Amino acid sequence: MAQQSKEPCKKEACDIQACLSKNMFDSKKCVRVIQLLQSCCEQCEYKSTHCDDSGGSNKPVLSLKKMNGVLMAELFCA
Repeated sequence: MAQQSKEPCKKEACDIQACLSKNMFDSKKCVRVIQLLQSCCEQCEYKSTHCDDSGGSNKPVLSLKKMNGVLMAELFCA
């Protein structure tokens, strides 16, 4: 049996950040990795810092912010 991560869904969240960076933050090109994070969040019942269960939205946390003129994915993956 695989050991459960202390931070469920971190890999999936980092994969989203990498995909968005690679694709100039075009989320349409990252649909598959976004779906993988959604699936992971469902499996861990949103008990991860990488998943948002506040407000009943049940959506992974992804925030895009502009820093120094560059759009950045504010993440989970530091």
